[in-house]
Amino acid sequence: MVTVPEATQTIIMRSRYLSEAMSKGIINNSSLARYIKPEIEEMLLKEVSISAIIMALNRMSTEIKPKYFSGNIFKTPPQIIVRSNLQDASPEIRKVIENFVEEGVKLNNLSSITIALPKEAVKTPGIFYFFLKSLAWEGINVINIVATVTELTLILEEKDTNRAFSIIQSLFIKTA
Repeated sequence: MVTVPEATQTIIMRSRYLSEAMSKGIINNSSLARYIKPEIEEMLLKEVSISAIIMALNRMSTEIKPKYFSGNIFKTPPQIIVRSNLQDASPEIRKVIENFVEEGVKLNNLSSITIALPKEAVKTPGIFYFFLKSLAWEGINVINIVATVTELTLILEEKDTNRAFSIIQSLFIKTA
């Protein structure tokens, strides 16, 4: 039989947003408990008290740590290149567009954002997550990703390009 702590852990570990927020101590466990209570009760097939969930969350929060912390590998903001009207783009991006056409997906007005990566990126777990989580959080759809050792190219719809560029740029603004 599944326990409250096990059900709580299943729900939290399934969501990287929740587990990241818990590991940084920036989430209110009481509010989170109320939020996940219906799902826990569905998993356990019985009513569960908020205090039992809060207790499980409190215990979990001391144990949740990222498996790897790289620090900031970007010593300076990277070079970012934006391309629109991708028909005249690089061979790699043209190949991506051709694959969509072969799959019967019709996409028009595509753009790309290419981010220069430092050499340390090759050995950095989560380097793509660093960019993709911020775009996903803001509701920006990344249609495809082309990655090499030295750069990450995100293919998006033209309408999302300016917002995506601003979001990526904001990741490198130092706050005082």
